[in-house]
Parts: sequence; structure tokens; C-alpha cells
Amino acid sequence: MSRLVLWDVDHTLIETGGVGREVYRTAFEAVTGRPLARMADVTGATEPALFRQTLRINGLDERLATGLFGQFAVHQAAEYVARADELRRRGRVLPGVAQILAALHDDGGTVQTVVTGNTRESARVKLETFGLADLLDLAVGAYGTDSDDRADLVTLARERVAAAYGVEIPVTATTLVGDTRGDVVAGVRAGVWTVGVATGRTPVERLAAAGADVTFDDLSDRERVLRALTGGERTMREPAVGALRRQTCR
Repeated sequence: MSRLVLWDVDHTLIETGGVGREVYRTAFEAVTGRPLARMADVTGATEPALFRQTLRINGLDERLATGLFGQFAVHQAAEYVARADELRRRGRVLPGVAQILAALHDDGGTVQTVVTGNTRESARVKLETFGLADLLDLAVGAYGTDSDDRADLVTLARERVAAAYGVEIPVTATTLVGDTRGDVVAGVRAGVWTVGVATGRTPVERLAAAGADVTFDDLSDRERVLRALTGGERTMREPAVGALRRQTCR
């Protein structure tokens, strides 16, 4: 294996069509015994951080997260399983994603996994529901329960890949793909090639300003996206050092 691609999940690979927020509400109310009046901003947040913030803005002590988050995560994943048919009906795989994942999966030289704020189990259930899990090695991914710091998640995923495959793929052959400023900043801090895709709530201009090497409106331009992911358009850099080459692809 000579190349590593790290994917964010929500709004990069898939959208839940509102099911995710409903699942969150159900799980939150099940473990706290309180109605969810307001949910913290999910953009770029890890699940543990989101849960702590949501406890606080709903008038609960965020220190309760220590005892409650594990229960919450179990309820959340179970809800995704129970609502899988609805998730498929209301949600979707984002444009170009299935084709890109399949092409990289079949090329023989790329490891693909996730770097996501989701818990491991919720990420797995969502990706399986949309038929994407078999194209990714989820065992070597990094998840919201591993760290609140997304740059740490990039490093952790690289370490897990090295341990599992017996080869250390360098940062210069590692690509992170995400839809938020937090994803991009994590990639820049970790020193990897960073691709921003504006399929979430962050426009290409903000992704580029955060340091994305390349930005796309979506991933539907298969050949251009594959070149960006596999090195055909990149200028290598050292971790967290130097000016960044930025492109906006529309």
C-alpha cells in the first residue's frame, strides 16, 4: 500500500436527510430523561464534545457526560439500526462518492478509511446502510471517541494503518477529505494533503481560506477528484509549515 485517503463521513460521503438529528434527540432524551430543547452546533464537532455542549445548553451539568455518554452512544447506534430503511429513504450518498470510493478501492495501492467525529458504531451503521462500508477499512479509522482534536485523529489513523498493514504511509502520500473548516485545519496541522468539498454548510471560499489545497463544490467530477486524491495535482509540503497551494474546482 502506497497511499492513504482519510474521509470525513457526514456531508462528505453521506447526508442523513434529518434522520441524524432525530436519532440524536431520541438518544439524548433516553439517557437524560429530559426533552432536548436545543442541540449544539454539529459542524465539525466530535460526538463527545457535542454531547457535553448539548448538556450545557439544555441546563444540565456537562460533567454528567462522563457517566452518560457511553449509554448515549449505544442508544444512538441502535436508533440508526432501527431506522435504517428510513435513513436510506430520506438520506443519500453524495454525488460522485460511490464511484470515487470504488475506483480507489479497486486500484490496489490505496488504503481508505474514515476520520470522523462520529462514534465508531454509528459511523459503521450509517456507512453500511448506504452500502459504502465494504469500500473502506473501518478498523483503522479514527473516531470522535478517540480524541476531540481532529489533527490527533489524523495521526491516530495513520498509526493504525501502519500497525495493520506493516507499512508507514508518509504524510506526503496521505489525503484528508472533509466538508468543514475543522476538517481542513486538522489536515493542515497534521501536514497531509487536504481536499475540501462544499457539500456541507461551508462554502469553497472558506474551505480554501482555512488551508485546503484543493476545493470542490462536490465530488461528481470523477477524473479531476481522483487526480486530486492520488497526487496528480499536488504540491507536497512539510507538516504545518509553509504557504499552501490552493485551487477551487467548480
